[in-house]
Amino acid sequence: INNPGYYDKLKTLAKMAPNNPFIKPISLDLRRTFPAEAFFKDETNLEKLNNILLAFSFRNSISIGYCQGFNFIVGRILMVTGKEEDTFWIFTKIVEDFLPFDFYLKFTGVRIDTSIVSSLLSKTLDYYNKSEELKICLSNLITRCFISLYCEIVGMDVSNNIIDIFFIYGERILYRSFTYIAYFLCNKEFRNYDIERIHEVLLNKLEKLDDTDLLNYFLLTNHKINDSYIKENRKKKKDKIYEQNMSFRESIAGNESVNCDLRTP
Repeated sequence: INNPGYYDKLKTLAKMAPNNPFIKPISLDLRRTFPAEAFFKDETNLEKLNNILLAFSFRNSISIGYCQGFNFIVGRILMVTGKEEDTFWIFTKIVEDFLPFDFYLKFTGVRIDTSIVSSLLSKTLDYYNKSEELKICLSNLITRCFISLYCEIVGMDVSNNIIDIFFIYGERILYRSFTYIAYFLCNKEFRNYDIERIHEVLLNKLEKLDDTDLLNYFLLTNHKINDSYIKENRKKKKDKIYEQNMSFRESIAGNESVNCDLRTP
């Protein structure tokens, strides 16, 4: 209302900007966004998704830019609203107002929250600390959940439910949502799987989660995970994560290559 025509101008500028670094990564992610959904087999909707992501990354080009995972959040919202500009403003509100300022800034906030949830899991799952590979696998899963606000990992009904309640209660809902997933991780079958099998079975299970009543029980009754809990734990983890960021950048600067475990995405 206060900025009539702003979105259209932003979209046009983003497309016209010389050497816009976000155009290529966004174009690569478009067809990876819920490829099984009929909604995104329509080229018109893919174009809307492209426009929203370009406009947002251009608006935040100095700080966040574009992060893989944004396509899933915007995709889910777009499937609900069907409206390009409305979806842009909803997504903008989530990232700029509802999440911590450093959440996507070099993924610092995401890494802090992943570390906190990993600590929670180590206390909840008795087999979590017995396998370093499992810890890496689940840490990867937690990170993907937080980056995409669960939109990439769980089905549409569950992810929409999470975002609805997130708008009411804020960041604590992202933590509580993982307690819902952890409930399914208690299944003993995971104890005897190798890391590839765990990843395959786990993601297949999560995509099919549809019990929103059970989800809401975890989201609305876990009063231990509140704003004070998050603030206190973020404060404890923050310095360590920033220190790791610095040492990682130094190691990259001093080496031509970095060894990666390619068994998980």
